[in-house]
Amino acid sequence: MSVVNREIVLAKASRCTTLFPFYVPNKECVILTFTLILILILTLILTLTLILTQAMFLAYSDPFEKYRALLFEYAHTLGHGVEAYANLAYTKAKDEGVEIPESAMRLHGSCVGMAVLWAGQMSFDLGELRGDNFNLHQSFVYLFNRHGGFDFEPLKALLDTLGITKEEFIEGVLAVVRRDNKRGYCVCSSEHASVDQLVTGRPGKMMRSTDSNAELRYLVEVDEDWQARVLGMAWDGLFDKVADIDEDGKLQFVKRTSKRAKSLTSSSSEVGEYIHSAINNIYNYQCKVCTPSPQKQKWFK
Repeated sequence: MSVVNREIVLAKASRCTTLFPFYVPNKECVILTFTLILILILTLILTLTLILTQAMFLAYSDPFEKYRALLFEYAHTLGHGVEAYANLAYTKAKDEGVEIPESAMRLHGSCVGMAVLWAGQMSFDLGELRGDNFNLHQSFVYLFNRHGGFDFEPLKALLDTLGITKEEFIEGVLAVVRRDNKRGYCVCSSEHASVDQLVTGRPGKMMRSTDSNAELRYLVEVDEDWQARVLGMAWDGLFDKVADIDEDGKLQFVKRTSKRAKSLTSSSSEVGEYIHSAINNIYNYQCKVCTPSPQKQKWFK
């Protein structure tokens, strides 16, 4: 939907005084009302389907998240770390009588979302995720961040008020990570090594451990220095961006604090459609590459 069409829809919606069709003033509002209700119902169905799918997997395969269910732990290593440290900061603020702005509240989903960006950056730093595939990986969170909730700056402002330094923050998060439940599945080479989940090649493809004793192949050894680096980048505001489509139809990330962020050239739905199409192209190409030739298909029968 173009920016102009979006404005037209919003203008029409503003004239509809209620969501109930028997109160709406005209036929146009009735159609818009039922469209909005249909979108809401479909969204709820999709959400419940995803929740039930994960719940069934956990209940029947790995109810205590010790083995296969750790697949759902992607980006939770640093995510849990920053979530725990943020909660300590909130407690400290309460004890000291410091007001906590709503914008500084970072609950589980926001923390994991930020950590998705950090995991992507570590994969990039290792040369495992580059170019368009790296941008697509990061774009999921940057798309949602158009509506806020995944910027680190508001939390940093609170930490600054509490007198917490960048070094204290990084060490505090890593102290939590050292007690992460994924440790022990891989044999780490040193006391400074940690266990995490990273991406290789394209979004959704997990790196595999080279450790033959690894309980799960998608848990890999990482150095704490790598984790400290991305936490430092977060502190410096390098991940506080939003996704947009420029005039040439290319995906770009705009710094939240820049003037450009106040005049985005695309709607959220347009960015979402771009990401969906790009991901489909990646998987469709790989499916074609992996599909056996007719001769090979006969051989496999």
